[in-house]
Order: sequence, then C-alpha cells, then structure tokens
Amino acid sequence: MCVLQKKYFFIFKLKKRTFVANVSKQCSSTDHKPTKSHTLSMLSSTRSLFVKYKSVNYSDGILLQWVSMLSHNLALAHHRSLMESGGPIKAGFVRRCQKKERVAVMQPANALGCAKSALLLFSIVILLPFYIQAQEATPKKRPTADVTVGSVVSLGGQAPFWLRARQYGTMPMATGTPPLLRLEASLHASYSADSVLKKTKKKWDWGYGISAVANVGAVSQVVVPEYYVKLKYRSFEGYIGRQREVVGLVDTALTMGAYSWSGNALPIPKVQLGFIDYTPLKFTKGLLAFKGWFAHGIFDNTFWVQHALLHQKQLYLRLGKPHWRVKLYGGVNHQVMWGGRSAFYTNNGKPPGDLRAYFYVVTGFRLSGEVANPLLTNFDATNRIGNHLGTVDVGATIDFDHSTLFGYRQSIFEDGSLYYLTSIIDGLNGVSWQNKRRNYKMVYLKKITAEYLYTKSQGGAVFGGTNLLRGKDNYFNHAQFKNGWSYMGRGIGTPFITPNADTQDRYPYNGFEFTNNNRVAVFHLAAEALVNRNINVTARGSWSSNLGNYDVPFPSQPQQFSGLFTCQVPTKWLGGSLLSASVAVDNGQLYQNSAAVWLSLKKVWK
Repeated sequence: MCVLQKKYFFIFKLKKRTFVANVSKQCSSTDHKPTKSHTLSMLSSTRSLFVKYKSVNYSDGILLQWVSMLSHNLALAHHRSLMESGGPIKAGFVRRCQKKERVAVMQPANALGCAKSALLLFSIVILLPFYIQAQEATPKKRPTADVTVGSVVSLGGQAPFWLRARQYGTMPMATGTPPLLRLEASLHASYSADSVLKKTKKKWDWGYGISAVANVGAVSQVVVPEYYVKLKYRSFEGYIGRQREVVGLVDTALTMGAYSWSGNALPIPKVQLGFIDYTPLKFTKGLLAFKGWFAHGIFDNTFWVQHALLHQKQLYLRLGKPHWRVKLYGGVNHQVMWGGRSAFYTNNGKPPGDLRAYFYVVTGFRLSGEVANPLLTNFDATNRIGNHLGTVDVGATIDFDHSTLFGYRQSIFEDGSLYYLTSIIDGLNGVSWQNKRRNYKMVYLKKITAEYLYTKSQGGAVFGGTNLLRGKDNYFNHAQFKNGWSYMGRGIGTPFITPNADTQDRYPYNGFEFTNNNRVAVFHLAAEALVNRNINVTARGSWSSNLGNYDVPFPSQPQQFSGLFTCQVPTKWLGGSLLSASVAVDNGQLYQNSAAVWLSLKKVWK
C-alpha cells in the first residue's frame, strides 16, 4: 500500500495573489505502481494559473505558453522517474532546448539540480509580473463598430407604439409613416474590462462613442443619438456630449420606461460628473455604497421656449455588501428645466437664469421676499424657479441559488404633492425575475419583468390654498415652459404620457400644453428567452387605461393594447452577423390601429 511520507511546495506570487502547488512524495510497494493521475496533479494548480493568464493580450505570448508547457512536462517527467526508479525526485524543473522542438529534460536529484531548478523557478516568478505590468501599462483602445440595415413594412400607415417608444428619438413620430429603409452606424470604445472590474492598478481610463441613424421614406431624416467622450478616474467619471441613458431604479432591459428619464427622446447634450458605479464607503467596511452624478445641459429651441437649460442630479444608496443575498436600494433623481426665453409669465421674456436663480434651481427652495423684484413675476416668486420633476426610488434584490429577484418603486414628485403624501398612490411599481441557471434546453427562459404605472391621482382635482389641496400636478406640462417635459417633440420620461400629436384626433387637447393624456394606468409584461441555444426571443405587451388630464378630460376612457415580438438569430452572412425580425401591433381606442414588421441585419466589427 502507498503511505504519504513528505510534501514539497512550489509557491508562486503574482499580482498580490499567492498560489501553492504541492508535490506528494509517495512510496510504492511492488504490487502498487504510482499512477499517472497522481503525478499529473503535482503541478496542476501551477499550470492552471498560467493558463488563466493566457487571456491577457501580449506582444509575445511565447513566454506564458512555454511556462505552461514546462509545468506539464515536469509532471510527465516526474511520472517517468517514479515508474523507472520507484521513487520521486526531490526537486526538478524543465528547461527549453536550443532546438526547434521542445523537449522535457530531467534535472538530477542532487544539490546542483535543486539549485538550478530553484534559480529558474525564481527567475520566472520574479520577471513574469513585471512583464505583465509592462504590457498593461500601455493598453490599446479596441473600438467596436457596427452597421445595421433595416426596413419597416406597416399595415396601418404609422409605426406602432413599441417600434417608436424608447428608441431614443430615432424613429419618426407617430403621425408619419415608418421608414422604408433605415441605416444605423456606430463606433464605440468602452473602458477596459480590467479597469471596470478593478483588476488592475491603472486608475485612469477613457472612452468615446458616436452613432447616426438615417431614415428614408415618407419622413426622411438623419439623427445623431450619441456623440460623447468620457474619462474615468477609479469610479469617478466625467463625460460631455450625448449618451443613451436611463435614470432610476428599474429593469433597464424589459421595462416600459423609467418615469422621469426613459430613453424615449433623443439624448440631451450635457456635461456630467459623478460616480457611475456603487462605491463603498470605507468607514462602513463596504456595508453602505453610493452612486450619483451632477449634470448641466441645454434643450432644443421650440416655438414656445428657446435656449432653456437642464439641471440634473441623482443620488442612490445600497445597503448590503456585494456578495450578500439581500441588498436594499434607495435614492432620488431630480430634473429641472430653467432659464432661456419664454413669453409666458415673464416681465422681459426671460425666466430667472442667473447664478442666484441657479441656487434655487439646484436646491429646490422657494424664493422668499423677492415679490417686489422687477425682474421676477408673481409666478416666479410664488413657485419654484423652473420646471422641477423626478422620482424617489426604493428597491431590493434577493439572490437565490438559481435566480435573482429585483423589486422597485418610483414615487413621482412634480408640484409638492408627494411631500404631503396627497399623490403617494402615483408611481411606477415593478418586479423582475432573472434566471441564473445555465442548463440550456430547447427553451431557456432568461428573464420576466412585470410593471404597473399609475398617474391618475396627481394629488386630486383641486389646487387650493392649503397643503391638503395641492392637486392638479399636470405631469409633464408647465405654465411657463409650454413645451413641457420634452425634447425634440418627444416625452423625456415614460412614453405612456403621450404628446398631443400621438393620440387620435377625436380626443380634445390644449394647444398650449405638451400632453393631453397624463392620467393613465398601465400594466406591462415582458419576457426574454433563448430558443435552441442561439435564437434570442423577446416579447412585451402593455395594456393602458387613459383619462386625459384634469383640465381637458377625455369624454370616454379609451383602452389600448400595444405589443412587440422580436426574434434575433446569429448568421454566417458577411462573416458573422445578426438577423432580427420584429412584429408590432396597436389595438385600441387611443392610437390608430396598426401593425408593422421590422427586419434588420447587423454586422459588428471588434
């Protein structure tokens, strides 16, 4: 029988991590020869260590391949030694021969052999980290480019709701027919994976992006939804330009859209600074983490308002360490449209736009003792400066063994009603379940998201002189900024608060307001699945009840269903591309009934 007598250890230290490969010295009787599996385990952990580093891009990858080969050949040679001599060598390593072929050469089991082996091992352990660090010190940006060619065939004269909603303003408005031909091209360079995962000492990183969309048809247009440059120091980021974003606690993939900033409109150009990822507070030992940012932007010019400015900020906290099964989230996002020019409720055509006004914009405080100021109107003095809105969010994630559950709630504030809880019923509620199993079958369900949006309360139908009568919040409309919470004619927030132009002509509207339908109740269900391992399928359906608004209510309560089914299949065309097909439908009384098919082919270069 074999009895364990001694152990030898090879100790490697790479990038502050220590790895130990042990060698067991065994005796063998005449009846039990040592097996190959015993000896191959000698340096298995060492070999796996070097194989792990093969994924790093090097200008010369021979070194790592050589070291991996050495560790494997040493194990094989050690096995031969056991078989031939009946006992293990004390120490050994393998050197590369001068010939083209690589041959494993055993070192003798004596002091000189041990010294040579130790010297070679020491050299590799010391020099390899410097080689890795030298390669990482000069990273190269690897941009990703893609081109998408597609077409929409409509049966109802306009694109259905889910073909134009949350498309960052790239699809023509509902009043126009969808494009017969659509071309989209983009170029992006993201942060390196190591800097994002904090696996490197490199503190600085940068990226950029640009994309353009051309629609050809009854409504032809060219839009540029993204152009930005970003710079990151650790987890602190700054960027300038336009970038696709969603604001608030929400399942960004399958949501109907976050309430205040959903990706429904063309991104607003801005300068933004802040912490993009949850950053632990050291004094809490990682128990509490935060993220947030501060931004300044500019709106488009409209008939009603010109050169209006955007103030935007958010702050979110996470309670619980990253590896905890249960984590709690909470925070607030705040948006303000202010400054610029407007002919409504101003003395000289200019709403307050100086530094003093900016203080009240950022803090949300009311003016006090400024009624007599000739530059201010009674509207400015008795209301907050600018058009304020946002949400107070709470959420939680629960990690099970094979799935993750994410629940969230966005409570709306726009006119003070939330502070007094008169509009507490209004908000977006959602729950998302994600599958973590990887046992792919014929149909693999990846994610399911269900949401409910309610905005019918708005604090009640009366705006009176007491705090309990702070109603008629009139979401996304504003008396001074007549274009409302919109950019380039589209709602910035949830797409279910619709512009006047989207609803059927039979419904009344106030021509001095952005939306005639901000009192809605919407149930939304979406799912994503993988079919036959490589066909990605998503489906979403939304059912809404619509009341118009308090000032101009709808004579009836129109019901509406909007659905979308999408299938994406990877193909070998053009050396590898993605073929997509979507079917969208609108059926109800709010929008014009329509159906459309969207086909596209996308090619990506990395």
